[in-house]
Amino acid sequence: MKRKYFTKAAGFLLKISIGMLICAVLYLCVYGMALIGIPEAEEVERITISYSEFPDEVRELTEKEDLEMVIQLSDFLNYSLLGEDASDSPPIVIVTYFLKNGDTVTVSANRTSVWWKGKVHALKQEELFVNLTEGIFF
Repeated sequence: MKRKYFTKAAGFLLKISIGMLICAVLYLCVYGMALIGIPEAEEVERITISYSEFPDEVRELTEKEDLEMVIQLSDFLNYSLLGEDASDSPPIVIVTYFLKNGDTVTVSANRTSVWWKGKVHALKQEELFVNLTEGIFF
């Protein structure tokens, strides 16, 4: 009797697990993979943003609202897991996070690719991050 309930429960859990896996795969295919490891606003002392169109002009942000905006802006850097990286052109925007513990974290992007932790990934939403950064900060 207990074995019958265990078998039904295991079958039910297997179906739920397969459904969750399918949903996760579909989500990643539609929205892309987020950059993992972007610092939280509380960990950041300051942020610098450089834009290749204005090489002499580097924005340095220290206000809490500005730091939060840049961190939220990095949410637009979702990358395609199956897309080919289009790294034939250099980065246009370089964002450097200076952390309170002394470390630095850098993410850079052009209109089609993002450079993160030494790897190049194809952006899911091309041009969006660069256009927003350009419009807000330059």
